[in-house]
Amino acid sequence: MAVFSTFFYACLHIVTYQNIESKLQQTIKQDPFNEKISQIQQDISQEVRNLETFGIVLVALNCAFWILIITLLWKEKQRLKTTIATLNTLSEPSAFKSLEKNPLEQALKGLLERIQEYYEIQKQLYSGIAHELKTPLAVIKAKCEVTLLKPRENVVYINALKENIQSVNVAQASIKALFDLQNCQIHKESPKKLVIQNELENITRDFALLHKDRKFDYKLQAQGLELAIQPSLLRQIIQNFLQNAFKFTPKDKAVSLKSYVENGILKIEVLDEGCGIATNFDVFAPFKKNGEQEGIGLGLFLAKRAAQALGGEIKLENRKDTQGAIATFTLKI
Repeated sequence: MAVFSTFFYACLHIVTYQNIESKLQQTIKQDPFNEKISQIQQDISQEVRNLETFGIVLVALNCAFWILIITLLWKEKQRLKTTIATLNTLSEPSAFKSLEKNPLEQALKGLLERIQEYYEIQKQLYSGIAHELKTPLAVIKAKCEVTLLKPRENVVYINALKENIQSVNVAQASIKALFDLQNCQIHKESPKKLVIQNELENITRDFALLHKDRKFDYKLQAQGLELAIQPSLLRQIIQNFLQNAFKFTPKDKAVSLKSYVENGILKIEVLDEGCGIATNFDVFAPFKKNGEQEGIGLGLFLAKRAAQALGGEIKLENRKDTQGAIATFTLKI
């Protein structure tokens, strides 16, 4: 608009001035000594000078307008540079604190926080998948190694393959359960009539195979108990309890597994002889680890969500004899 108005004025000025000048010259030629014509000439010249002054002012205003526009654009460019720099440091929580408190940047802050939240959820999901695959893959590897130690009959190889297929199915079910839990959905696996004693025996057999050099005691007293339950969620809980117990228990100490029914409640306990739980440590918080042991600190977080999906509860506390920790899963039957 500013450019158009300036151009229009320039054209108008040129055309008007040329027309006036042409008519004035014609008049002077006809009667060069007429005083009125001289006065008119002076008046017209004054008007032309006024018009020129107005034009100069208009040009100055246009220049000031463009200087203002360029200044605002430069400031916006600097602000965008700051925003891009913040996006490049998205993984650093401190980046959010540098945002100024104005509406635009507050909106950007909200967007960045949502992106950061999505990033953390994805991180939990991928870490959880790795966590849930660890034991089934180790079991498959151990079974293959044991089977290949010496020549065996075909039926032995067939049984080993069937067991490995079962382990793969367990891993697939665990990953499916993890996706459902991660999406805050009710686990979609249909409940099945499960003989609790048999499932616990399968789990203890796998861990006994993985930890042949360790003392592993188990006392299973849930004979005949059948529950309509999602097997993968129950396995996820007990598997995590045992993983932690073997991780924190020294090689010369023992891990124990107990199951029993008391007052209409199924109780499954895993006891270790490790260092116990630090005071004020939130064992169920994701990505937090007790001590310097390897791991990602996600197992108990997932186990708690699995227990909630089953309608049960888990608890982790130090043993009364101060010889380690005890993890307990309870479920009303």
